[in-house]
Amino acid sequence: MSYKKENIYSIGELRTQKGGRNLTPIFRGSIFPVMVYVSPEEFKEVQGDEDKMKDLAIKKLNSPL
Repeated sequence: MSYKKENIYSIGELRTQKGGRNLTPIFRGSIFPVMVYVSPEEFKEVQGDEDKMKDLAIKKLNSPL
């Protein structure tokens, strides 16, 4: 499955105990978010910008395990 940025309806963030963030994109047709963990350093690069958060979430979701 390949995720696409244009299918993200909304995105938010949740802080973790260790300082990272869980990005929470909600894709069209879904009612629940997908949790995408990012390190504190990665989140610092996007500065909470929604467009950049979407890019980072898609990058992580489409990367090989």
